[in-house]
Amino acid sequence: MKRSRRLGTLVRLAAMAETSERTVLARANQDLLRKDSQQRELESYEAEYGQAWLEAGRQGLPGDKAKGLSMFRDSLANTLESHRSSVRAAAAQRDEQVRRWNGMRAQLRVFEDLAERARRAEDREHERRLQKAIDEVSARPKHPD
Repeated sequence: MKRSRRLGTLVRLAAMAETSERTVLARANQDLLRKDSQQRELESYEAEYGQAWLEAGRQGLPGDKAKGLSMFRDSLANTLESHRSSVRAAAAQRDEQVRRWNGMRAQLRVFEDLAERARRAEDREHERRLQKAIDEVSARPKHPD
């Protein structure tokens, strides 16, 4: 089997692996976008309930209702902090996946380059043999008919 053909097999395998890594990267991006959107929504809720807390304080909200609102705000703040941690983890996962995909893409390029060089070398060798055969035929003595 010719070297270029063997390398072509490696190129196909590397291309499949690169496609797989690209798919995983797309999922990581989608996950990060989803979590980021959820974080913005939670931050909006936090601001909304913070405003409600201030308004309730101005209007003299009864103690038990003020305490309940305060507990809910604390719970929301804890949830938001937990979610921020989740967003950071998703961003780190996406960054790692970018590195993996870039590595796989670089490996694919190396194999493609090697395969192309092997094809060119085989083409040059074929041309050399063809020229040699032509030279041998033309160097033969011509016989008069």
